[in-house]
Amino acid sequence: GDLSGATYAGSGSSSSTTCTFDDGPSNHVVKARIIDKDGGYTEYSTIVVVNNVAPTASLSNNGPVNEGSAATVSFSAQSDPSSADTTAGFHYAYSCTNASLASATYANTAGSTASKSCTFDDNGTYTVRARIIDKDDGFTEYTTDVTVNNVAPTASLSNNGPVNEGSPATISFSNQLDPSNADTSAGFHYAFACDNGSLAGATYAGSGTSASTTCTFNDNGSYTVKGRIIDKDGGFTEYTTSVTVNNVAPTASLSNNGPVNEGSAATISFSGQSDPSSTDTTAGFHYAYACDNSSLAGATYAGSGTSASKSCTFDDNGTYTVRARIIDKDDGYTEYTTTVTVNNVAPTGTLSNNGPIGEGSSATISFSNQHDPSAADTTAGFHYAYSCTNGDLSTATYANTASNSDSTSCTFDDGPATKTVKARIIDKDG
Repeated sequence: GDLSGATYAGSGSSSSTTCTFDDGPSNHVVKARIIDKDGGYTEYSTIVVVNNVAPTASLSNNGPVNEGSAATVSFSAQSDPSSADTTAGFHYAYSCTNASLASATYANTAGSTASKSCTFDDNGTYTVRARIIDKDDGFTEYTTDVTVNNVAPTASLSNNGPVNEGSPATISFSNQLDPSNADTSAGFHYAFACDNGSLAGATYAGSGTSASTTCTFNDNGSYTVKGRIIDKDGGFTEYTTSVTVNNVAPTASLSNNGPVNEGSAATISFSGQSDPSSTDTTAGFHYAYACDNSSLAGATYAGSGTSASKSCTFDDNGTYTVRARIIDKDDGYTEYTTTVTVNNVAPTGTLSNNGPIGEGSSATISFSNQHDPSAADTTAGFHYAYSCTNGDLSTATYANTASNSDSTSCTFDDGPATKTVKARIIDKDG
């Protein structure tokens, strides 16, 4: 500036002064006079070169963050000795991958935003590089380390139950999800405990790649199966699913030892007993019978016997259906029938006469001690056929023998002699 008004009296005695310049880079001319007491002076000038000073700041992030989630990288406490630079505003450049920012300038950095979102696909520690730049392209470069936490994969665990005891249930993971593409691409591993035991020792390396397994349960009931989905970094989520196992009724063969005679016992027997549950088999089966083929609807395990056979006696000849159940401890049952053939048994008696008699007199021929194992035959009554001449009675039937008399009279014209009288006792079934 102009020093024309400078005088000896109005000037200082210091041979130096300080000048501060707000902006750079720039060249500034400084003018100065040396003046003696008589006002004589010589005027000089010097050029001061002012360098730009890069702005400074603090760079930080809001981590730790989860993989797949955005981390915010932020500048704060920005400072520049030049108020001109500060007023003009700073620009910022970022590299979420820690790549070089050598080409970043104030003009080509689009943003004046002091923060940046960086998303990292996998867990780990990631360095983010950033620059704060003033209008004169002065910059300071910083790095900040973002800690990225592993996120456990998620899924749905289900089963294809209900299943029958002794049959495999399929336990399956579906809807697998992990925010990390790296984890998803590496593939998940799976661990299962059909007995709901601990999976604390399950690791990625020690587990299988199949998303399903089969579990077989020996007895009916509800069973909890535990499963883990594990990512390559050991992150896991554990689930349980309840498998409903239905009771399976035992099976067997039902038979009898017939044909039997009426009035004699037929043995009804189960054999070939089988149940897919060894628990049921070990507990033992119970059995219920209906010799008259009546309903067994009320038969239970607790109310039935342990014998696999039963005697049934039928009073009359014919064909009879016997109904029977084999029952397991859970009241599962299978019902069977067997047909018993019952043979007719001929009645018996004692045949006698009141002889000796005189020739020309009548002899009384009599049945006594009649017996038939069938009460039905006995109740129906017996029919009788006689031949005083010991003739053939092969055509005599119950229907064509009119007499139900247990005696008859025979007259013999000549004697002395021994005469044979033949007789039949016939039941209603011939």
